[in-house]
Amino acid sequence: MANSNRFLVAVMGVWALAIWFASVSVAADPASAVVISPTTHVTANEYCPVMPKTQAEADLWLDYRGQRIYFCHEVCKTRFLRAPEKYLANLPAAMQQAIREHRQAVATTEPPTDMAEPIMIT
Repeated sequence: MANSNRFLVAVMGVWALAIWFASVSVAADPASAVVISPTTHVTANEYCPVMPKTQAEADLWLDYRGQRIYFCHEVCKTRFLRAPEKYLANLPAAMQQAIREHRQAVATTEPPTDMAEPIMIT
């Protein structure tokens, strides 16, 4: 009986860890991932981009390509992360333009070429 309880606790722990990891993971494509960097907010969106007729909440947001985007519900935030391009048209025009400019700036940024060659230590 004690072994089955330990097994059940272990399974529940793995299940909880899997759910937590799924909730914090982002897309594998770095171009579509959430930008964790200083942002230059053009304007705030009043309405949720996923449900455009619903007012966004001040405490539900994420930074995406230099813009802070607000949502009405946690589910909308998750849906946006899965397919952001699908919902960008529902944002204010100034935010759409800033996101396009951020995307172009990231695409044209080249890695530094003045790095020293690695040294072999023998």
